Amino acid sequence: MSTLPQAFLDAWENREPRMIFTTVDSQCEPNAIWVLCVKMLDDKRILIVNNFFNKTLENIKNNSRGSLLMIAPEREAYQIKGSIEYYTKAKFMMT
Repeated sequence: MSTLPQAFLDAWENREPRMIFTTVDSQCEPNAIWVLCVKMLDDKRILIVNNFFNKTLENIKNNSRGSLLMIAPEREAYQIKGSIEYYTKAKFMMT
């Protein structure tokens, strides 16, 4: 598992609260949603709370990769891309 880019980590604390989370389906059709409940667990993992994901959850369960786009001060955009795992319990805190 890779460490998140330092520029992204530096901008995290001052980001705007709304971010865009994108996944793709099995036909490579993108699905982008706004997310607000997001927490950085460590320098490798970000937790995004499922607030009524529908298409997004289906994409995650079908091994989609995804991206997270945030805006930080000076209107700079930061995007990360990577693998996604879905958890229904606090197991993510232990891995």
